[in-house]
Amino acid sequence: MTETIESDASTAGESETKKAREVTGTARYLAMAVAVIAGVYHVYTAGFGTPGAFINRPLHLAFVTVLAFLLFPGRSGDTEGVPWYDWLLMVVSVPSILYIAYAIEFGTLASRSGDPLTRDIVFGAITILAVLEITRRATGLILPMIASSFLLYAYYGRYMPQPIIHRGYTVERIISHSYLTTEGIFGIPLGVSATFVVVFIILGAFLEVTGIGDWFIDLAYGATGRTTGGPAKTSVMASGFLASLNGSAVANTATTGAFIMSSWTGIPYVTIIAAASIPALLYFLSIGAAVHFRAKREGLEGVPAEDLPDPWKLLKTGFHFLIPLIVLVVLLVQGNSAMKAAFYAIVLTVIVAIPRDRATEFVRALGNGDTETIRSLVHGACSLGVAAMERGMRMTITVAAACATAGLVVGMVTLTGLGLKFSTLITSLSGGVLIVALILTMLTSIILGMGLPTTAAYVVLAALGAPALKQMGVELIAAHLFIFYFGIISAITPPIMLAVFTASGIAESHPWKTGLTALNLAAAGFLVPYMFVYGPQLLLIGSTTMIVISATTAIVGILALSAGTQGYFYTSASYLERIALVVGAVVLIAPGLLTDLAGFAIITAVFLKQYVVNQPPEIPTPTGVD
Repeated sequence: MTETIESDASTAGESETKKAREVTGTARYLAMAVAVIAGVYHVYTAGFGTPGAFINRPLHLAFVTVLAFLLFPGRSGDTEGVPWYDWLLMVVSVPSILYIAYAIEFGTLASRSGDPLTRDIVFGAITILAVLEITRRATGLILPMIASSFLLYAYYGRYMPQPIIHRGYTVERIISHSYLTTEGIFGIPLGVSATFVVVFIILGAFLEVTGIGDWFIDLAYGATGRTTGGPAKTSVMASGFLASLNGSAVANTATTGAFIMSSWTGIPYVTIIAAASIPALLYFLSIGAAVHFRAKREGLEGVPAEDLPDPWKLLKTGFHFLIPLIVLVVLLVQGNSAMKAAFYAIVLTVIVAIPRDRATEFVRALGNGDTETIRSLVHGACSLGVAAMERGMRMTITVAAACATAGLVVGMVTLTGLGLKFSTLITSLSGGVLIVALILTMLTSIILGMGLPTTAAYVVLAALGAPALKQMGVELIAAHLFIFYFGIISAITPPIMLAVFTASGIAESHPWKTGLTALNLAAAGFLVPYMFVYGPQLLLIGSTTMIVISATTAIVGILALSAGTQGYFYTSASYLERIALVVGAVVLIAPGLLTDLAGFAIITAVFLKQYVVNQPPEIPTPTGVD
């Protein structure tokens, strides 16, 4: 069971990527060398400081470009080795990407006041095409097609209908804006990928390669396996433990997405993490509750205790595995940079992962001068480090490529003023009614988020959807979390449901049936963003009393909605009871004492009705018997 969950978790981390090819010979050694050099570079800069944006970001993109052309085939048939044209693309693309560093840091671009020469435009055009191509290889066609449509929109703007018409821009202006400024490819998204995201992904890789990730999964399995629907609950808990560090799905709220949100909004990272904590817990609670109610309805049992790992024993023998994450959180809370915190977490992960007997053996070998043993142990440690760096950089390819391409989209949005036009359109269509604007933004977020990696989905939506909500009085952080939340949920929303396709492949189930089941299980999660928009106390905005009241109300609403969608509360629920539970949950969204009381009353009435009806009848005591 543990192996199955581990496989699922590993696959989930790659659910937004296309399958990489296995390379041999020169390509294999080059890929390994570039991955290790890139990984060491990023970990080192996380601990000791990064160079300027136009050195760090092009270097990051150049590393990723080499790995993408080596590891991701351009055609489905290119699975045996690296064809000549991939080598050619690599040789042409990498100098073009690195040229911007020379032109800005050491060249004459600054003295020319940004006036581009022919070579600037040529290198810029090659870089744009290279970014679109590696993104196509790593994530599929959807994101490059979206970016290409925005590039075409920038050029053909004068032919667009109202209200998105604009004057149109020349090819040279589009390329220079995308390549020579920090509002295009080398903008905030790639900057975040080159600093925060990559080092956290490498941390996640170290946790997996050292086996600490397995310990977390076993701990979740031991804690939940014996309960109703235990194995499914294990997956929910394991996702909460690990996904926040491996760069996948909803957990990005607490890692990669939060980093970009921090850079985009100017809100400190720790503030965003704290604000996102209650909504994240509510989401996982909704999934766990849905799993529980569904399992109860179907009469599923847990796993026998003797077949499960002992969670207390795991904590006793592996408590030190928590040290890197505890230190990570403490450093963040103290105000240290996320990069510095991740650097120390990686160092501590390597230290705590060393088995006690190996450490003792190494110390003994040092004392005895046993060079053979020392060499063997150092070789093993280096192999583990290489494996972690290689895995981390492989996982980074998708995020970095998506960030670079998303930067193109953002660049065209800022160049054409589309963001303001889109906000005006949402406000106009909603008639100024917030709930209508939220529904329109939700649909836009889901549609634009379909098929996109999480980070790219957020970047696109932050440029288009969030400003409209901000104009209508929604808190800045609530607006960004709202669009980010639904951009993520699009991974399980038909028809383009990447996470579902991955899961159905693992389970060998029908994709559409799996998708509908996923949508059903996550239905309560769709309520969470509306809750924190109407009740910003869930984002820790307001007094402690109101935060506690709002959190309590939200928990009740989430449990009721999960029960209603799954058809089980205290016992199996009739259709009328299910409708009542859903209505009660929805009523709890609206702030105010009366709506809260009404929601509680509806939910309590359903519970009491089920409780009373399902009580066994009293058996009268025979006369004369004490």
